Amino acid sequence: MGMNHYAHIDPCPTCHRSTTEIHLGKSSGGWRFCIEVQKEYYTNWTEFLKFIEQDNVTIKDEENKERSVREFVSLMYTQGDDERQIDGFQDGPADFVDRHFT
Repeated sequence: MGMNHYAHIDPCPTCHRSTTEIHLGKSSGGWRFCIEVQKEYYTNWTEFLKFIEQDNVTIKDEENKERSVREFVSLMYTQGDDERQIDGFQDGPADFVDRHFT
């Protein structure tokens, strides 16, 4: 079973809801973290880090738990690295896949 992670852009300071939610990727036991390429925002590890480090981006998992950038990146480095996504490419501690998935 895996956990999806999302970027919430410009969340409301009062209710914490966002009108823009971007699927960042998924962590699954035994697999490398899989990042969904979002061409408007990032296509590789360096661009991905710049995107999630922006002050107007909040990272949450599918259970709505907020994660710091440090915690989120640490999760990627601790994911299993034995199995790769077969249709993606590796960059940094994750695989990037240029298609929608959940």
